[in-house]
Amino acid sequence: MGVLTDETTTLKLYNSLDDEVWYISGNGTPRPSNILYEDYCDSPSFLNKKLTVRLVGDSRNARMITALYEAKVKGELKDVQVCSPQVELINLDEYCPEKVLLNMRRWKYPSTLGGFHSVTKDDHIVYTMSHILAEPGSVSANLDVLMALYEQLPLAKYLRFVPGVNDHACMLVVAQTIDPRWFVDTFFPNKLSKYYDYMGVNKLKHGLSEEQGHDGVITKAQRRGFVVSSWQAYKNWDAMLITPDSGKTDFLLGTYFNVASSFISGSPLERKEYFDEAVLATCQKFLSYLHGCWLNLLYPMPNPWNESLFVPEHFFASPEEVVRFRETFCKKT
Repeated sequence: MGVLTDETTTLKLYNSLDDEVWYISGNGTPRPSNILYEDYCDSPSFLNKKLTVRLVGDSRNARMITALYEAKVKGELKDVQVCSPQVELINLDEYCPEKVLLNMRRWKYPSTLGGFHSVTKDDHIVYTMSHILAEPGSVSANLDVLMALYEQLPLAKYLRFVPGVNDHACMLVVAQTIDPRWFVDTFFPNKLSKYYDYMGVNKLKHGLSEEQGHDGVITKAQRRGFVVSSWQAYKNWDAMLITPDSGKTDFLLGTYFNVASSFISGSPLERKEYFDEAVLATCQKFLSYLHGCWLNLLYPMPNPWNESLFVPEHFFASPEEVVRFRETFCKKT
C-alpha cells in the first residue's frame, strides 16, 4: 500500500493544464481555487500544522513541491506527499482536473509502483533541479548551482562508476527522470519500456511531433541526447581497440560491442554520430543501471521484502565488473 493518511486532514492540490490550482480539502469535492500556479508557489495557502498535502510529482509541479517542502521544514504543515504522474491517465476515461483529483483519492498503489510517498531531502534536491531547468537558457546560466545540487545526491557516485561518464549529462538525465518509480508499468513492474519511451530511447526513429516542443518544455529528442551524452561524450574512442576482452570492465562498452556485430577484432572502435542499434541498446543499458541503483538507494537493505533491488551479479555480464562494483559500493562484513 501507499503511505497511509487521514483524508480529513489531507489537502490534494492539482495544477491544471491552464495553470490554475484545483484542490480537494478533506473528504470534500474538487474545487477551483481561482489562484494561478505561480501565485500559489509565491504564497502557498490553505496550510496548517496538522495538514498533509498531496500532489502529482512531475516537473510541472516542481516549484510548488519545493515551496511546500520548505513550508514543512518551517513547521507550517505536517507532510508533503507526491505520486506518479500516471495518476492523470490510469483508470480515467477522460482528462479533467476534477477527475484527476478524485483519482488521487483512489490512488492506493504502493510507493514502489508510483503510489504516494513523503517528499525527502533528496526529492527536494531533484525537484529544485527540475524547476531550474524549466527556465529557458537555465543550464548554462545555472550550471554551477545544478551541479552542486547533483553532487549532493548519493546517486551521483553510482553514475560515476561508469567509466568516462559525463557528469553534466547525467545531471540532466536525473533531473528529467525525477523519480524512477514514475515509469512503472503497474501490470509488468519489471519492464522499463515506459522509461525508455519517455527518455526517447525506445526505438530508432521518432515522429516529428516527438521531436518538437515549445518554450520551457524539453523534448524527447533532447532527453535522448542527454542519455547518449551521459556515456558517449567523454570516452576516448580514438584510443580504443576491439579485442576479446573489450567491455569486461565497462558494461556499456560490452553492450555496444555485442550489438555492433560488424566489428573485427583488433580494429579501432568507431564512434557513431547517428543513432543506430548499438547506441540504442547501450542507452537502454545505461538507463537500466541508473534505474536499478536509484531504486536500491530508495529501498536499501534491510527493506520490507529483505531483497536488494540491484544485484550486480544479475546485472553485469563479467565477473570483473561485479568485483569492481562490490569493491566500490558494498560494505565489507
